[in-house]
Amino acid sequence: MSSQQDPHLDAWMEPEVEPGQGQTSNPLLLVHRALRGRYIWAIAIGAVLAIPGAIIGYKLMPPMYTSTGVIVIDPSRPVVLYQTDFNENITGFDSFVRTQSTTLQSPRVMQAAATKLAERGLLPPETRNWVQLQRATSVSVPRGSREVRLEVTMTDPRLAAESAAAILSSYETIANEEAYGVWDNQEAALSTIITGARRDRDAALQQSRKLAEAKGTVDLERRRMFVQGQIEALDQQIQSLEIELPTLRDPAAEQEEGIEPQELTAEDYAQVDPDMSSLIQWRRSIQQQMSGLLTRVKEQHPDYLAKSDELDAVNARIEERKAELEKLGLDAANGGAGFGGFRQRLDALLAIREARAKEARDLSAVALQIQEFEAQAQAAQNRLDLANSKLEGLTTERQNSTEGRIRVAQRAEVPFQPSKDRRKPLAAMGACGGMGLSLAAFAAFGLLHPRYRYVSDLEDEAAAPPVLGLVPMVEEGRIEADEAAQAGIHQIRSLLESMPRSGNARVIAITSASAAEGKSTLAAALAASMARSGRKTLLVDADLIGRGVTGRLSARRLAGLSDRIASKHDNGQIHEVEGRKNLDLMPAGVAEGFDSEHLSSHSMEELLASLRSRYEAVVIDTGPILGSLEANAVVPHADQVVLVVARGQNTRLVKVAIDRLHRFHAGRIGLVFNRATRGDIERSTSAASVSLRSRAYSRPESEQGSAMSASA
Repeated sequence: MSSQQDPHLDAWMEPEVEPGQGQTSNPLLLVHRALRGRYIWAIAIGAVLAIPGAIIGYKLMPPMYTSTGVIVIDPSRPVVLYQTDFNENITGFDSFVRTQSTTLQSPRVMQAAATKLAERGLLPPETRNWVQLQRATSVSVPRGSREVRLEVTMTDPRLAAESAAAILSSYETIANEEAYGVWDNQEAALSTIITGARRDRDAALQQSRKLAEAKGTVDLERRRMFVQGQIEALDQQIQSLEIELPTLRDPAAEQEEGIEPQELTAEDYAQVDPDMSSLIQWRRSIQQQMSGLLTRVKEQHPDYLAKSDELDAVNARIEERKAELEKLGLDAANGGAGFGGFRQRLDALLAIREARAKEARDLSAVALQIQEFEAQAQAAQNRLDLANSKLEGLTTERQNSTEGRIRVAQRAEVPFQPSKDRRKPLAAMGACGGMGLSLAAFAAFGLLHPRYRYVSDLEDEAAAPPVLGLVPMVEEGRIEADEAAQAGIHQIRSLLESMPRSGNARVIAITSASAAEGKSTLAAALAASMARSGRKTLLVDADLIGRGVTGRLSARRLAGLSDRIASKHDNGQIHEVEGRKNLDLMPAGVAEGFDSEHLSSHSMEELLASLRSRYEAVVIDTGPILGSLEANAVVPHADQVVLVVARGQNTRLVKVAIDRLHRFHAGRIGLVFNRATRGDIERSTSAASVSLRSRAYSRPESEQGSAMSASA
């Protein structure tokens, strides 16, 4: 049979995959493997656990009832007669509404409400019973709204309504107290302002009258203007004398002192001439500005040059004025008699002016003080008038106001339908939890104790050798009487014979991961199948510990493998199997003192070399690959190695066994699933038939007959 005619053979022909390679296991597939075959039990137990789970979930969370109340906050009060601060629009109204929503849920309101409920026996009389009430309360303010919604959610609908009503009542009481307190505080503040303003006004007026009476007249301004007029007249006379006096010289004094008359400078004329004094001051200002410019710019700068031109113009005017004064004769000295008379008159005028100036200063100071007191009195009167006006408006609005800014628009009522009822979803979750607990327990058991229970578990294993076939569960020694078992053995033989061989004989080693997996039975059945197919076959029992084949064929007393290895010669170690044409047996042997340690790889290589020339097929039953020395000596020299995996075998042991075979550089490795269920047998047979028919119909008619014959 060609490799194109069977999927198992296609897999057998593919190159071996190195251990540890392959795709990562699918987690869902792992869970399915763990639950496969246990679904009925898991679902049955899950259904039982789902009932208490549903009951617990249904009773876990009772339904919640919500009672709602609504508070409306007006941005302004209705005006009765006066526009006051209390009936004007609130600045930052949205912020005020949010503040009230916070107050509604504040500890003060909650404590007052909890006290009312405790007095009625609806809440336990505890110190912090208001905390429970606060947790059950929620306050919300829709965006841009003037309504504040209060919601109290509890398991008892009547208690929820009573709690909401108590909270609204407590908040309304506290809000009114705060509002009336603001009224009282405002009235008290205005009264204080009125009293203080009246006192300040009277005190300022009294001080003003006292100052006026001290000067002997009430009209101080008129007296001050008169004195100022006298001072101006004196100033004119003094100025005239001061201009003429410097021109008068005492001739006797000049002769005695020997002083020659000197020409007067511009600064000298500035002492007696106001115009010259102004020009001198102007020149000094320009000179200061030019000095300041030199700190920032050079002399060639336009600004500095402009100031220089201005200074030249002022100097020219000073010289012109000086010339004018010289024409008036102020630069020559006068006689001594004239000089003395002018000096006496000037001294008298200066004394009079000093007295008048002192009087003018005193009058001005008193006038300023009186003005300050009068301004204080006027300010106090303004405060008094404003406070009286506000107090009158406040009193009028308070006496005629029927409602405030805050009012309860919707009272709390007893809810008839629950606002939140999660009993059914929780019951469903509890039922699912019970079912999931059962599935999880079975899945955990399967994952913690992984075993091959179906042939698909073995076929789907990543990087595992191909499965050559499967053998059903049969009674001990009855494998030839079971049709399904015989079909499985023949399929395994066909796949093994499809591979090329080394020399005349095909050497096939049969091993397993552990003992009691049915490898000896499979080895005997496989050798018998090859013998029936016309091939001269030798069955070798290399399991020197278990001796399963030797015992099954009643050859415990016959010489065999141990004798051949010990003597190194063929001397009656091979026996014909009675009633089996083309089938010979080499039992375990009866050599005394022979131990499995004497069985080496070299001795097995020599033995197999001699057997290949005499037989077409050599089937060797070895010990378990993980626990025997015989398997380690035989596997490296076999053409094919068949690893028997019994149903229920631990997956870790099988993987370690496959890895051990790779380490011994075993030839082609194939798996046989032993003790398979009837379901696995039926699915395997159905899949093979469908695959065979589909390939036959897809070929030319001339090839279909030959393909079917080869398969048979």
